[in-house]
Amino acid sequence: MSLPLHDINKLIDALKKDGGDGVDLTGVSLKGRNLQRISLQEAVLKKADLSGSDMTGCGLADADLTGANLAKAHLERTYADSAIFRNATLAGARIIDSMFDKADLSGAACERMEMSKTTATAANFTKAKLAGAKLSNTSLQMADFTRADLSKAQLVSSELHYANFDRCNLSGADLSGADLYQANLSTAVTTDAVFAGAKYDTKTKWPGKPPTDAVFVKNPKL
Repeated sequence: MSLPLHDINKLIDALKKDGGDGVDLTGVSLKGRNLQRISLQEAVLKKADLSGSDMTGCGLADADLTGANLAKAHLERTYADSAIFRNATLAGARIIDSMFDKADLSGAACERMEMSKTTATAANFTKAKLAGAKLSNTSLQMADFTRADLSKAQLVSSELHYANFDRCNLSGADLSGADLYQANLSTAVTTDAVFAGAKYDTKTKWPGKPPTDAVFVKNPKL
């Protein structure tokens, strides 16, 4: 499909009319634009500027947003399973009621990002910068947080079954009420982290003794 890349208004109109599945929009600037409900599945958006854009209802499954700027973007009810956000910027972005299963956010700058009521099963957050991020009430089962910075992040009441926190910085993070069944925190930094009411089982790996205010569950239903 031939797209009018030289005229952003016409480009957006074309994407809304015909969709953008599989299109190459590398480096395009759509900063602050209304992109609601545009389908961009398998699209290439490497290094695109989507900062402040409204992507409510967008389809981003299998899209490649490597190095893209999505700072303060709105990603509500967005379908982004297996999308690639490697080394992208999502600082201050709002991801609400969305699907991010198996999404790759490795190395992404996600400071103060809000992700809630979202499913991000087996998502890759390796080396992601998530300081101060709000990841509460979200399904993060089997997520990989290896060497991620989650300092002062909020993961209240999130599902973290089988999550991997290898060498992750959880200092000052709030994991109150989170499910940590079979999670690996054995090498995580947990200084001043809060685990009040967090649930764990015999296969949860802690860096030391389990927190006294966490709740042990003998046979959890996973």
